[in-house]
Amino acid sequence: MILNPQGTIDTRGGGYLFDIFEKISNLIGAKSLEDSFDKFIEILEKLEIVVPTTDNISDIDILTDSVNIERLSNNPVILSKEALHQIYSEILTEK
Repeated sequence: MILNPQGTIDTRGGGYLFDIFEKISNLIGAKSLEDSFDKFIEILEKLEIVVPTTDNISDIDILTDSVNIERLSNNPVILSKEALHQIYSEILTEK
């Protein structure tokens, strides 16, 4: 969402959404919006939450296909099946 502000469908606009993410970033103790990703990973590690990984593209396809896009209509940024697949791939693929 931060990387795709032009996809904002919230009637309050991309600036509003950006401000919300900045507030969340500050609340979790990040030094900047960009630092919030690393801070989130740090929080997961402290809570001992392991992010699952897969190298099997069919797992990512199954996850993507299981999402009801219509249910995401209240999301402030448009998410297509392709965008979801990319998000899942970036999160779940071993680096």
